[in-house]
Amino acid sequence: MDDLELAAHLAAIAGDVLAEHYDGTTTVDLKRKFDPVTAADRAAEEAIVEALRTHRPGDGILAEEGSGTAASGRRWIVDPLDGTVNFVHRIPQISVSVALYDGDEPLVGVVLDPLHDELFAAARGRG
Repeated sequence: MDDLELAAHLAAIAGDVLAEHYDGTTTVDLKRKFDPVTAADRAAEEAIVEALRTHRPGDGILAEEGSGTAASGRRWIVDPLDGTVNFVHRIPQISVSVALYDGDEPLVGVVLDPLHDELFAAARGRG
C-alpha cells in the first residue's frame, strides 16, 4: 500500500472508531481550560498509531493526544478528531486528519469526514 492509500486507510480506521463513539456515551476530560479531549479522541489515535507501527515501523509519529515517536526523517502527523467540541455537542462537523512529511516536505495529506463519508486527499506531485 502506498503512502496515500495508507493515510486514507488510517483515517478510515479512526473514522470507524469515532462513529462508534458518536452516540454520546464517550467520556470527556479537559486537557486545558476550554480544550476537551474524549475517550473517542484517544481511541482513534491509538488505532492510528497501532496501524502505523505495523505498516511503517520506521516512521515517526506526531499525534495530537501525545502518543507517537520522534523521527528526523519521515513523520506522520495525526489529529484523530478535529472538531472535538463539535463532537461533544453532537454537531456533525468533525474530521480525521492524517499527513506525512519527510523532513519539512509534505508528501501526503488526507482529511476524512467520517459522519458524511467524505474523503479529501492529496499527494506531492499527484494533486
